[in-house]
Amino acid sequence: MTRLVGSELPPDLVRRFSAKTLERYAQNVVPIITEGEDGWPHPAMLSHFEIVARDAQNLRLAISADSRTTGNMRRTGRLTIVVVDAGIAYYLKGTVEELLPSMKLAPHNALLNFRVEQVLADHVDVEREGEPVITSGMTYRDPNLATKLACATSIFEEMLA
Repeated sequence: MTRLVGSELPPDLVRRFSAKTLERYAQNVVPIITEGEDGWPHPAMLSHFEIVARDAQNLRLAISADSRTTGNMRRTGRLTIVVVDAGIAYYLKGTVEELLPSMKLAPHNALLNFRVEQVLADHVDVEREGEPVITSGMTYRDPNLATKLACATSIFEEMLA
């Protein structure tokens, strides 16, 4: 069952998306959903290198400027972010505003601000489903992880400026 948590990120998600915890979550996938021009949900995947918490109400996103996903956000101004990992499942709904069409340190990326409007948490209905537990989220392996981590601080500084 899904329940409304509030209109801002709980502390565990603020920590998860802070620059300080990037190394811990660097290989986690963050699914997002926009609305396509055809009206269908359009899924995409981000990494933690593309998201950083400005505060409990705002996430900064660095996403390919010419992607369909970014085009959908520009057109509708809406986004859903899915955060699933060991023991947690959150759905973040909010509005998106483009801050820069091209970033200085990553010119292929647009910089967007995601303003949190709803945070929903998914919990198991123990009476119907027993007590299953989510054991992990989606992850990926990147052979260039060390290089990306070394550059991340500068890019996050630009995202948060």
